[in-house]
Amino acid sequence: MAKAIPSTDNILGSLPQVFPCTDFSHNLFRDWDHCLRFELGGDDVSDSLCLRRFIQAFERADAVASWLFRDTEELWLLSSDYGDEKPRKKRLKPYKKTTLRPSDFQYLGKVFQEDSDDFTGDIYRHWDATILKE
Repeated sequence: MAKAIPSTDNILGSLPQVFPCTDFSHNLFRDWDHCLRFELGGDDVSDSLCLRRFIQAFERADAVASWLFRDTEELWLLSSDYGDEKPRKKRLKPYKKTTLRPSDFQYLGKVFQEDSDDFTGDIYRHWDATILKE
């Protein structure tokens, strides 16, 4: 499903050419003047029916993504993890529950977090990426 990222030498360095930032913030939605937000849970299913509500949200997210990316041949999945200067070895472990393996990802580098007020000590954001097919 995933394949190696071509030419990742300067993906993080090229962010300012595509987006007006050098890093994505914690609250990406609220940082932009123009953005979309989708209500995936809805009122059709009660909060007391957690699994049905999750399935409904998943189906809605799948429908939105299928329509939005219908003409896209390749889609990048960017993953970030906060930590010390060296990345944690198990930062990609949650993806094992999907069809992705940690070996599918390529490490892109780290960005020092200027807004590390919420953290103690130096905090870095480590970036990994893979290209999704299908």
